[in-house]
Amino acid sequence: MSNTETAIQLAAAGVSVFPCEWQGKAAKRPKISKTDGGTGFHDATTDAATVADWWKRWPDALVGVSVPAGVVVVDCDTGKVDKITGEVHDGNETLSKNGFLDLADTASLIVQTPSGGTHRYFRAPEGDIFSNTSNVNQLAAVDLRTSGSGYTIAPGSEYAAGRYTAIKGDMKGGLDAIAVMPDRLGDALKRPERPKLEAASRAGDKLVSGLHPGKGWVVNNARFRMPLCERTLLEKRLNGLLKSIAGRVATTTTGGRHHATFNAAMTLGGYLHYRAFGPDDVARELYRACEANGHMQDDGERVVLLAIRDGLRNGMAAPLALENRPKSERSAA
Repeated sequence: MSNTETAIQLAAAGVSVFPCEWQGKAAKRPKISKTDGGTGFHDATTDAATVADWWKRWPDALVGVSVPAGVVVVDCDTGKVDKITGEVHDGNETLSKNGFLDLADTASLIVQTPSGGTHRYFRAPEGDIFSNTSNVNQLAAVDLRTSGSGYTIAPGSEYAAGRYTAIKGDMKGGLDAIAVMPDRLGDALKRPERPKLEAASRAGDKLVSGLHPGKGWVVNNARFRMPLCERTLLEKRLNGLLKSIAGRVATTTTGGRHHATFNAAMTLGGYLHYRAFGPDDVARELYRACEANGHMQDDGERVVLLAIRDGLRNGMAAPLALENRPKSERSAA
């Protein structure tokens, strides 16, 4: 079955689809970008005439599927390299090591990607407890694709790198009948709750000393006490770090921009407790960076803002001390 036939068949089954690039470094990116008058995967539709027109225009286009409300896709990569440690991870091995693979395999729809990874589709009535994110909750090479924020490539799609194949179930009956995510798996993958706020006086001495204030600790709106000269130096260092991290995002090339934006927001979110800059400052700098690297133009403002929001939320849940930041960041501040 051709990509065109796959797109038409899925649309007829009630699955919202859209065309994706099938060649070069831009492969898998939405074809309907802002430059074409569209908004990427947000333009996904089941309208037969629109789908037929798209694939008449691009008969080789991969079939993108916009994740619908109430659905979460567990995306396990293979051969994913940790940029800091150099380690290579496999998402399915990660699930196995943590005792979640059997639960993941209860999915009634499992798709194997050309690289050997897997997409597992689940019903999730409380879909808003999940975030479209990479390495979810420190599970290496395990990503989530969620409604309004993510998309996948449909089984049956084929291009030079290979074919997306349904190894369990299919999409012919739509996505309404897929299995519900097991509770224990959902608990492991859901967005972490925000930690409780504590008064600055309970950890101010540690912060002034450059030590980590403690697990789950976030300062309240009052700045912790420290001499003015030390506060000025701290703010200078942190604002330099903000500019440096945003600068790296601005030079990120196609294919890694979304991941880089999320990771940058998560790192900077870890430093918000110092009060040298706020969430709006981070959002503004990363927004500009995503305009500079083309992420905004290609994938739309909503996608970028969600990556920034989710990254900040994850970062705030794990406060960082400057002296404990990754070596790759130390020259920046």
